Amino acid sequence: MRLVAAGLAAAAVAFAVAFFVPWLPISASKEGDRIDFVFWFVTVICIAIFALVVAVILYSVVRFRARPDDDSDGAPIHGHTGLEIAWTAVPAALVTAIAVVSAVALAENDHLPKRHLRVNVTAQQFAWSFSYPKYKGLTVSALRVPLNEAVELKMQSKDVIHSFWVPQFRQKQDVVTRTGPASRSPRSSRNRSSIRTRTSRRATSRASCRAPSSRCPSSSSMRSSSS
Repeated sequence: MRLVAAGLAAAAVAFAVAFFVPWLPISASKEGDRIDFVFWFVTVICIAIFALVVAVILYSVVRFRARPDDDSDGAPIHGHTGLEIAWTAVPAALVTAIAVVSAVALAENDHLPKRHLRVNVTAQQFAWSFSYPKYKGLTVSALRVPLNEAVELKMQSKDVIHSFWVPQFRQKQDVVTRTGPASRSPRSSRNRSSIRTRTSRRATSRASCRAPSSRCPSSSSMRSSSS
């Protein structure tokens, strides 16, 4: 009973810290929802392992502690084959489950539907610009994407390495500038990232279009961080 009580107490503390503290910003994309699922899937497994380990440690400290005047050697013990198989098979199964869930989420996030909005993203020191070919080349400094529609971001850098990072999307893309073998001038490397957004009040209040509202697509807006 003591072992069970210690395990439940440790699990309760870990659960409270994990689920009642707002660690992550609100998700604003379908891809972000999948990343969150993987995150919480791994977190639940970690909480269970943490509770088990803490329970065994506390029980061992209380149950098998030696008296202050006890200088005798402990009883000889031998390995337990069943226990050794269990603590090898169970972690292997958990790691495999995490790998499968992560691979499925990443594969789904990489899928881009045929019907999608393309946004040309240009990085430079020290700003980002977003161009919309569908809207006659409209260019703004704050990313605006339609709700519930797939979006392809075609990225390029004019100078150095930049990191495109919108926390609400849970995806980070490095934009790397390459130098051609026959030329000393840098050439922009293009990276593709597909996103699907959904309604989010907290996300839509972070930025606004830097152009007249009549020219901006009805959307949620996001700011990206530059490095």
